[in-house]
Amino acid sequence: MSGWVSVSARRSAYTGEPLGRASTAVGELAGHGLDFCSAGQRRFRALLALLACNSDGAENQLTRWQLDWSVAGRIIYSPEQHALVVLTPIPHLLASAALVHPDPVRRQGLPGLRPLNAHPDGLWFRLRHVPTRTLLRIEAVESEGTVVHPQVPIAWEIASRSWEILPEEDVALRSVPPMHVDAEQLLAAVLVRLGSDEPDGRWHVGATLARAHQRGTASPLRSLWGRGRHWQLVCRDRATVTGLCSALTGPEIGLAGAVLLERTRSTALIGHREATLRLVGPG
Repeated sequence: MSGWVSVSARRSAYTGEPLGRASTAVGELAGHGLDFCSAGQRRFRALLALLACNSDGAENQLTRWQLDWSVAGRIIYSPEQHALVVLTPIPHLLASAALVHPDPVRRQGLPGLRPLNAHPDGLWFRLRHVPTRTLLRIEAVESEGTVVHPQVPIAWEIASRSWEILPEEDVALRSVPPMHVDAEQLLAAVLVRLGSDEPDGRWHVGATLARAHQRGTASPLRSLWGRGRHWQLVCRDRATVTGLCSALTGPEIGLAGAVLLERTRSTALIGHREATLRLVGPG
């Protein structure tokens, strides 16, 4: 982007958020605010990243749960300090996918997530993640060629409101390896940039994920796993490696303190304080 633009306008151009929504999220912050959040919200985003970036479902008890947000196609992430806001033309489908269904054959949703309340016509849904004591909001937004048809799904009406963690959820949450706080920040940063694209078209993340959904092909994000300070995200194409690397380390919406330590044709090693994230593509 050339010329002077406000912080909110720059953030909006990269994330796809409506400008008013980006301005609300940035508020009085000096920077773009994508990574400014409470410790509980950071942990929640890191856990969500483990599900959103694991399409193979073979790593452990957590990633065997299915959080299929591909039903929404293009998703816009609009993070705030105390809540993760997700924008989509079909919030009811995203809310249904996020709800916990601990079926022994097909466990769905994010363990520990519970419905709080919803707009009577389904324009927005508020959920609380009990273990991290933080909020997820799913809101309706129109996108190009897509009209919002809000509704409150039956799954929302019948979902459990109990804050007691089910045994299946407890097993999944306990299976997550120890995660250093700097690695937690890196994974949270990945999550909130999954809908981002460079406005001049030099790199894409959100558009690549949406295109895979439209074509009915596998997600470009194959697996995300690690332990302690060191984690690895395996992608199905090199363009996603490039996009995530640029989104995390670039000057416009990068994570403060994140640096590119090593780059090859198909990999990128990103450092953030004491933690690293290796992005791996094919070949």
